[in-house]
Amino acid sequence: MSEKASVEFAVAVLGAMNPAIHTPDWYRYLDLISDEELATSKGAGLAVSQIVAQFTAPSFQIICNEGKWMIRAGESEAERATDIATRVFDALDQTPVSAYGINLTVHTDTGLEDIQTRLLKRLGGMLAVDEDLQFCTIKYSIPVEGRVLNVVLEPSQKHKSALFVALNYHYPTRAKEFEKFDLGPLIKEAATRDTEDYMKRCKSLVDAISSEGA
Repeated sequence: MSEKASVEFAVAVLGAMNPAIHTPDWYRYLDLISDEELATSKGAGLAVSQIVAQFTAPSFQIICNEGKWMIRAGESEAERATDIATRVFDALDQTPVSAYGINLTVHTDTGLEDIQTRLLKRLGGMLAVDEDLQFCTIKYSIPVEGRVLNVVLEPSQKHKSALFVALNYHYPTRAKEFEKFDLGPLIKEAATRDTEDYMKRCKSLVDAISSEGA
């Protein structure tokens, strides 16, 4: 990937959530955030109710609704985000979980003058479209060693030469309601495994699109 790439890392857990629990004070109680982060988290962007909870600390964001919990952070904070996710569900080990996933997204420079023109030209040729395409998004899903990989490719809104790449590694679970489920080790393993896969796969995708024969 380009040196200009900026990667966002996220852990998502799907299941029967209780958003009202996910307050900054609860995270401080679990010693997941500092007093300074607690103060910041109670500023703009704080929302806590029975149906949604959201707060932003300096280096990550927590979002929870009735069906999904997620932590988002920059690549440099991926290890901490993984640790927070692990410890949250260690505390909530009877949460009925239907799936979990690792999401990685990046706006990466391709070195091309206009990535949208390149994608439109290639896609139009593949689909035998005579009319001028205005915008395109490529989406596909493939099974990859015990999980489903969902891929999105499209021109970045940040710069004409940049490509937006999103990879979602989706892991269904077999946890039953009211059954203790040790999710933490699974999240840690997935985070390490999928981050490594992402780096290789993203470079391969960008190289393929950037090459003259693409």
